[in-house]
Amino acid sequence: MEAIGQLTGGVAHDFNNLLTIISGNLEIAEARSAFLGDATRERLTRVIANAANGAQRAAMLTHRLLAFARRQTLDSQTDQRQSAARRNVRFFQADAG
Repeated sequence: MEAIGQLTGGVAHDFNNLLTIISGNLEIAEARSAFLGDATRERLTRVIANAANGAQRAAMLTHRLLAFARRQTLDSQTDQRQSAARRNVRFFQADAG
């Protein structure tokens, strides 16, 4: 499960980087649309809004993937600490007994 969490985190991180590029270019396109005619600007504004909405939904998915990846890593670390604590208890019980 830890490997799945790490893979998920890596994919989410890379995907987030791509979304940053997409969102940045959408902002540039929106700013440049001010220099177009009214009808063209209106159509382009709708297209940009749809693309930005999709990018926002993808960003929310990325956020959930990152949360999943973190939970897997944290759970794995917790399991490792619990195992270490159990070993220490057995060690001290054997030493005291």
